[in-house]
Amino acid sequence: MLLQELKKQLSRENPAQEDVREKVRNLAVELRLLEGAAGEVQARIGVVEAALREFNLATATIRGLEELKIDDEILVPIGAGSYVKAKLADTEKVLVNVGAGVTAEKNVKDALTLLENQINELEKMRGNLQQQFTQILERMEVLRSELRKFSQQMQTGT
Repeated sequence: MLLQELKKQLSRENPAQEDVREKVRNLAVELRLLEGAAGEVQARIGVVEAALREFNLATATIRGLEELKIDDEILVPIGAGSYVKAKLADTEKVLVNVGAGVTAEKNVKDALTLLENQINELEKMRGNLQQQFTQILERMEVLRSELRKFSQQMQTGT
């Protein structure tokens, strides 16, 4: 809305205001770029948070193995909120993704350590992304403030 108002004012101004017009155009372009960057960072935060939920669920599930014994019946998720019944064959070892699509058998303690390390890395990544997002929002607010200032100048003719 602010950009549309400024565009209307720019079209009514005389050539002496060309410097102000150029500043407004540059601010508007930067604001649009920052809006796009904010959207991208926000999407990346969403991906990291989804991964964190998955890792936390895996960690809780592995910890729950302590309460189970061999041949206990469990439900295994197969996707889309669907499950199959299965009998637990081993409570001491689990298969975990160790990276690059490689799965390895680990004892429960090692699997939990691996998952907790991955959770820590994801939390750091989320923190960095949230910091970037905050910086982008702060810069956007500065630009909006400058655009309002130029808009007021153009309305008063100063």
